[in-house]
Amino acid sequence: MEQSHPTRDWLPWLTRVRLLMVTLILGVAAVWPQYESGASASRYVLPLVVAWIMLGLLHVVLIRVTPRRRWQGYAQVATDIAVITALVYATGVQESHFISLYLLVIIVSSILFSRYLAFATAGICLLFLAMLAVFSYSGIIPQTYLAEPAPDGLRIWFLSHIVGFFAVAYLTSLLSESLQKKGQELDEQREELLDLRTFTEDIIHSMRGGLITTDQQGHVLLLNRTGEEILGFRFEELRGVNLAEEFPALWLPGQKDSHGVMVVRREIDFLTPEGEKRYVGISVSPLRSRNPEQKGFVFNFQDLTELRRLEQEVATKERMAALGRLSAAIAHEIRQPLAAMAGAVKELGPGNRSG
Repeated sequence: MEQSHPTRDWLPWLTRVRLLMVTLILGVAAVWPQYESGASASRYVLPLVVAWIMLGLLHVVLIRVTPRRRWQGYAQVATDIAVITALVYATGVQESHFISLYLLVIIVSSILFSRYLAFATAGICLLFLAMLAVFSYSGIIPQTYLAEPAPDGLRIWFLSHIVGFFAVAYLTSLLSESLQKKGQELDEQREELLDLRTFTEDIIHSMRGGLITTDQQGHVLLLNRTGEEILGFRFEELRGVNLAEEFPALWLPGQKDSHGVMVVRREIDFLTPEGEKRYVGISVSPLRSRNPEQKGFVFNFQDLTELRRLEQEVATKERMAALGRLSAAIAHEIRQPLAAMAGAVKELGPGNRSG
């Protein structure tokens, strides 16, 4: 069975923290004078902690070389319970300061697994702790505590641990579930934002016109694909470039016409890096945030080179047509007096004079 989502996310981090914690315990056990004059079982404290560190290193290696699966979390929790139980026994059972380490195991279980498994972990820890206390108190296993506890004190001690273990299991599992829910919501929002970003980028790059966005100072933030084709520059080449300094002809904000009116649109001649001259129509509008505070400028532009060529062809044809009409009119005006003159010459010819 594959690991659950929290196991996959938390297991590597918890494994490293666990190894660090065990290393600190080794340092405490090495300098703590309590275990030097206690029962004979206390001599196993340092070997147990060293073995715990070795197991921790093994888990770190397993996570690095094998796919992280749920059983690795189970193995770490089981290993921790076994080693902590041995440490508690070696340091006097109810007198041991290592009992609190059970709480860390319960917390880890609530993070990695479900609430039910966290309660199950708390129950297993209580079972091992009860077995140590009962077997040690009954003489089934050698006693390691310095002073034999009273039965009433032992019952209160165990009941307090029941409340503490299950309270920690409940609270940490509740917190873990809340964090997992928030994490899922964040993942969903992240996916929605990525989808929205992809959708927006598709729209921007599918535009038939060019688009440039800049900040207030004129540094280029975005250039769509059509804009790259029109200007002849890649977006990577213009990213962060100051448009007002490098391409002043494209920069409209702050410019005024001869009447003192702010320029929001104009047509310019633009020379591409390949030396191709293009006629570009460009307009500017403010880029605003939700506040609505102006964050920069949006430049929309189109390649009007072909349109300008067609306009010039139409103008040329119109001029030629006008010239043709003028020529026809002139020819007509010239032909009228010539016809009259020809008629007069014919009337005054030799044949007409003889009659």
